[in-house]
Amino acid sequence: MADVADVHDMREVREVPVRVRRRHTSPGALFLMFVLGVVCAVAVGLAALSILDIHGTISWPAGRIDLGQHSVIAIHHDAT
Repeated sequence: MADVADVHDMREVREVPVRVRRRHTSPGALFLMFVLGVVCAVAVGLAALSILDIHGTISWPAGRIDLGQHSVIAIHHDAT
């Protein structure tokens, strides 16, 4: 450990301003990060469904998706 004499011998620390160049992220890179985030969220959701053995159906006017252990995510389109 430092004793009192070492503390008194320390030099004064000064902050020196430094210019930093900031790169602006392009809209394409932001869109790519958004898409990758959505893909990761879907992958984690599907993994949770398969691990937790959750059964269910997501329905909308054009069809439905069956989720469950015995049905590998089946997408059904209703004919009109």
